[in-house]
Amino acid sequence: MYILSHHMHILSTHVYVLSTHVYVLSTHIHVLSSHTYVLSTHVYVMSTHKYVMSTHKYVLSTQVYVLSTQVYVLSTQVYVLSTLVYVFSTQVYVLSTHVYVLSTHVYVLSTQVYVLSTHLCVLSTQVYVLSTQVYVLITQVYVLNTQVYVMSTHVYVLSTLVYVLSTQVYVMSTQVYVLNTQVYVLGTHMYVLSTQVYVLSTQVYVLSTQVYVLNTQVYVLGTHEYVVGLQCIRPGIPWLSMRDAVLTVSPNRQ
Repeated sequence: MYILSHHMHILSTHVYVLSTHVYVLSTHIHVLSSHTYVLSTHVYVMSTHKYVMSTHKYVLSTQVYVLSTQVYVLSTQVYVLSTLVYVFSTQVYVLSTHVYVLSTHVYVLSTQVYVLSTHLCVLSTQVYVLSTQVYVLITQVYVLNTQVYVMSTHVYVLSTLVYVLSTQVYVMSTQVYVLNTQVYVLGTHMYVLSTQVYVLSTQVYVLSTQVYVLNTQVYVLGTHEYVVGLQCIRPGIPWLSMRDAVLTVSPNRQ
């Protein structure tokens, strides 16, 4: 029972460390989503300024803003869930520490029972010696019988103490079993919460991929509009056309 409680203590410590890592990871995801949210806000502002030039680009940037908002909300939910997992694992760690302390008490009580049984063995040996002396020394029968009675009384008292201690050990073992059952139930809940965190992380990854694709489309559309704008502006300057015509007709005129 002591070794099992010690292993449970070690296991709960590992669970505590793992939940701390999950908490740190969710914090990084939250910070990254905050940066994504800020970036999408800047994209939204720029797309608002270019609303007259490109309606399609405005729609795409709006979608990017909405998706980034959803990513931010999901990351916030992941952060809250990881915080709950962290608190839950802390409670499991405290509970396992209590189980470890109780198992230590059980071990001490079992050691005391062992010492008492050793004393009983010694007392029974003494009774055997006394009975041998009674057989040899018939003249001291009355005195030896009195001593045997006293020793029997002590044995009865010690047996009663052993019975009481055994009852306490049984009660402590029952409490340890109940605590182990609670630890198992808590571990099951923590597994369910970890599964939910994994699903939410997968959704965050998918939404981040969609945001990346939409940003790529926005970049391509912006480049296309810049090239089209250059092609539309160059031929439309009248004084350049007049200067080119004069230079073509009379190269020496200035």
